[in-house]
Amino acid sequence: MLNHEIKIHDRKQFELKLHYEFKRKRRKGEYFVETYFFIPNTLGINKLTFHKKNFYDSVKNYIRFATPKFSFEELILEDNSPLLKAFAIASENKTDRSDRFFENFEHEVKMFCAIFAASIRKNAFDVVKIEPRNFEFAANNFAKLSAKTIDKFRELEKLVKKDERIYEIFQFGDEYVSLVYEKYLFFVLDEYHKKFSHENSEFQMKFLSFVKEEVDRRKEKKYTSIVRDDSSNEEMLFRFNTLKKYFSSVLSLETDVEKEGTVLEQILFSIAAGMAMLFATAAAFWGRSAFGTFTMPFFVLLVVSYMFKDRIKELLREILKKSVFKHLFDYKYKLFIDEKYKVGIIRESFDFIKMKKLDKEIFDMRQQFKTQEFDNKFQKEKVILYRKKINLRSKFLKKHGGEGLHAITDIFRFDITRLLSKMDDPRKPLYVLTKKGYKRISGKRVYHVNLILRIVRNKEVQLKRFRLVLTRKGIDRIEPIFDETIMGKI
Repeated sequence: MLNHEIKIHDRKQFELKLHYEFKRKRRKGEYFVETYFFIPNTLGINKLTFHKKNFYDSVKNYIRFATPKFSFEELILEDNSPLLKAFAIASENKTDRSDRFFENFEHEVKMFCAIFAASIRKNAFDVVKIEPRNFEFAANNFAKLSAKTIDKFRELEKLVKKDERIYEIFQFGDEYVSLVYEKYLFFVLDEYHKKFSHENSEFQMKFLSFVKEEVDRRKEKKYTSIVRDDSSNEEMLFRFNTLKKYFSSVLSLETDVEKEGTVLEQILFSIAAGMAMLFATAAAFWGRSAFGTFTMPFFVLLVVSYMFKDRIKELLREILKKSVFKHLFDYKYKLFIDEKYKVGIIRESFDFIKMKKLDKEIFDMRQQFKTQEFDNKFQKEKVILYRKKINLRSKFLKKHGGEGLHAITDIFRFDITRLLSKMDDPRKPLYVLTKKGYKRISGKRVYHVNLILRIVRNKEVQLKRFRLVLTRKGIDRIEPIFDETIMGKI
């Protein structure tokens, strides 16, 4: 099964995250992903109001390596841990250190910080899901293991302090892991307060002491990322986001984007022009033999043939585009690492599709579960199909030495702002009977946009359906509706 996540990024954007795994036993791996948007007609989205450019302007795509998975214990003990690799590099006794030495050290520190941020996030979310009676034990264990990993990383300081260049890299990492640790300590503490009506002051004070140690360290090291109560903390947030981008860049992929089918398009347009010219030339030859060269009928025939030539060319262009380009994609992303290792290609396309042309399995899935949205039976929907074809190459992994690189993460972020303009006010007046008569209350006006995701990988098909519940203010919630995996021949 293909791992996926869908979540609200903010009030105006939702995020779909897919992970495509490399097949190390195969040179190539191929995925097909189709996302169907079922949009009520009342929102005014159609071919005339919502063009390809509008769709792609609403989309942000982020493509990177999936973060390698390490537990806190593995980061400290495993030989292939980037932290231990950083120690090995820093321990090298070299007086004349090349640029390659610094690049290797920076790479391992970046990789450690990226993995630590992902690991601590996963562990924090695991803790808050634990039943209340075991919450405090799990939370304390989480805080101690995180601190132990950070302490191990900070042992690097004595090895790199004399070298200004790599010491600066260490300081960036030290500040970043401190901020990430503090962030998730507060996250767990917030969830603790939500779970328990009575607070364990001893537990809270212990957690806050971990935070205070980190704040004190950043002050001692003169890092500027300190949250202040009497400030907008603009500088602190900017620095944290800059550090996050710096360390996550180790997983970034270079992309070369180009429009799909540009050469083919010009060939087809040339064919259309040639066929139109053939008509005009044939008409001219026939007219000359039938009416003579300098006659009024021949002159009228030339003008009319020219008029038809122009229209025939445009008509043929549209026919050829529709018949050929429906099988092509709009854009092609070539993925590279270090500008020389080609990881793969991602192609994408957008189009409106008629309901009657939907595959039966997609149509049937859309027709299910109508009881909660019977209005869709009476109002029509427009269907948008967003397609992706992903081809990955695992051959580069051996050359690059990417033992921990196991997958590509594809983040699709969609801005719903264009869907909101035709919506009614989210609050509607309602009336309810009371013992004294009646009173006025307000109800929430929502709209449903259904998403169906079909993922094809080898002989496995995954079908998933989600419902976006929207108001004029933005995304209210995302509801999972259906999830099915079908094994068999495609």
